[in-house]
Parts: sequence; structure tokens; C-alpha cells
Amino acid sequence: MSLNAEVAALLDEYADLLDAQGDEHRPRAYRRAADNVRAYHEPIEELAADGPDAVDDIEGVGEAIAGKLIEYVETGEIEELEAERANMPVDMAALTSVEGVGPRTVGDLYRELGVTTLDELEAAAREGRIRELTATVRRARRTSWRTSRSPDRPRSGNCWATPARLRRRC
Repeated sequence: MSLNAEVAALLDEYADLLDAQGDEHRPRAYRRAADNVRAYHEPIEELAADGPDAVDDIEGVGEAIAGKLIEYVETGEIEELEAERANMPVDMAALTSVEGVGPRTVGDLYRELGVTTLDELEAAAREGRIRELTATVRRARRTSWRTSRSPDRPRSGNCWATPARLRRRC
């Protein structure tokens, strides 16, 4: 595996951990950067040797991500990724390999049920705890969506966030 692919896999993992915590925007940026690093024609270690400005030349890689890439090339780890792993010690790859389970669901499973492995997921499913969690999460998300439709909520542009308007542009 090339270093570009290795770094891209770490960026994808970081994006999953951020997504599991409910971060709305940064996961998308890290995934886009991972895709571009993976496909980049030059080895990342050569760019890192030339400094942050050279790494910034990769589309989708800004100052913060460039710093993480250089840190990995120089030290072999990304400190923020290690902190996120410690904060959410789950087997993300294994859990997201289950159909219908994405990073957000893994975050919910970890926070609410303490699920970190496939065995724990299976045990929680057998005990019916996942069904209870799923209903609770659905209710919370439904409430959140209703709140976003509230007339007291500021409008974006000149249209309200209603289901009909979500299907067509205002």
C-alpha cells in the first residue's frame, strides 16, 4: 500500500469518527481530501518534504488537513486521530460492515449501549436493546426535524424548510 493510500485511509477513519460524534460538515471535507490524496499523482512524502504549501496543492486539502498529513509523514501518527480513537474506542470498520449501520449509528450504539464490537452488537440485538435505541433515536431525529420546520425558526433566503420545498428549489 502506498503512503498516499495509507494516509487517505486514516483521513477516512477520522471522518467516520467525526461523523459518529454528530459533526455535520468536517467529515465531508476529510472524505473529499482522502479521495484526492488517494488519487494524487505524486507521493505525499515528497509534498510533505516541500512543506504545507505544497500539500495544500492537493484539491480539498486546506491548512488543517495539510498539517495532519505532514504530522503523519514525520511522526507516523496523527495526534487528533489518536485522541478521537481514545474518545470513541469502537471497531468502526467491523461495525459499519453491517448493512444499515453507518458511522452515526455506531456513535449512537456506543453512547447509548456501550457497543464497541460486533459481538457486543450481536448481544445487544438478541436482548432487544437495539430496537429500543432505534425507536428513541428516531423520535429524537423526528423532533429535531419538526423543530427545524418551526415558524419561529429564521428562514434561509425567502423559503421555509418544508417537505414540499425540500423536493424543489425555492
